[in-house]
Amino acid sequence: MYFLRGEEPAFEDAGSKVAFCRSMISDEELRAALRYAMGRWGSAVRLSGGDAAFQERAARMLTELGGKPIGGQQPPATSDKQPVQGDKDSGLARKGRGR
Repeated sequence: MYFLRGEEPAFEDAGSKVAFCRSMISDEELRAALRYAMGRWGSAVRLSGGDAAFQERAARMLTELGGKPIGGQQPPATSDKQPVQGDKDSGLARKGRGR
C-alpha cells in the first residue's frame, strides 16, 4: 500500500499493475501512481479500468508527465492544462508488507 501524507491508502502495487484502493482518486494520487508505474515499468503505461472520463484524465496526466499511454483512452490532441513538472519528493510513502 502506498500513502500520500495521510492514513488512507492511495494505491497498491498489485504485481503486474497499480490498483487504486477506492473509487475517488485525487490528481495528486493519480500523478503519484503514474510516476510509480513509469518508474517500475517504463514510460509506456497500459491504462485500464475506470470510466471514460477517468481514462482520459489518466492518459492526459501520463502524457504531461512524459509517459505514453497504451490501451484505453488517448489524450486529446491539445490540452489547456500546463504540463506537470516532475519533482523528487512526491510525498509518497509505502506502508505495510513488502512484496
